[in-house]
Amino acid sequence: MMYNLTVSEDHTYVVGSGQWVVHNVCADNSLSNQLTQQENQNILSKFNPDDAVFSGVYESELNTYLAMPSGSTAPKDGSSIQTVNPRGGHAEVFRNLRNMEPNASLDNAIGFTLYLQSNDTLGISWRSRSINRRHGSKEAPEEFRSIIENLITTSTGFNLNQVPLTPVPGE
Repeated sequence: MMYNLTVSEDHTYVVGSGQWVVHNVCADNSLSNQLTQQENQNILSKFNPDDAVFSGVYESELNTYLAMPSGSTAPKDGSSIQTVNPRGGHAEVFRNLRNMEPNASLDNAIGFTLYLQSNDTLGISWRSRSINRRHGSKEAPEEFRSIIENLITTSTGFNLNQVPLTPVPGE
């Protein structure tokens, strides 16, 4: 017998007489600190370095993040996956984060972007016009950056490099 459950609060829980541990999953091919380090590494291993970009949102009150494939990011095997738009995609990531965490607040959201640089290194940049402007700039607030970096490093096991941002025409 199989049941399809919707769980609104807990993401890891125990079910059945066998006490099976079940995880309320994130969006496909997405990175999150709600996944294990091995699950995040398995996701990253599906992509070629220098070809994978993930739009991410961190929720500061809940201390959780979600990063979804962005733009033309595609797995090594060439299969089609859902990606978010590279312009405005952080808002879509936030909607998915709110599906995982119903108490997530846009006021506590901070946008960032991850770039797969090698088999053990991610680049990170801090620009998000759709999310960070609530904090007075399109750049993520400085006081949250090390928290987000530590969370990503811990949850992926990957090193992080700062990616310098190039000016966007018209801004």
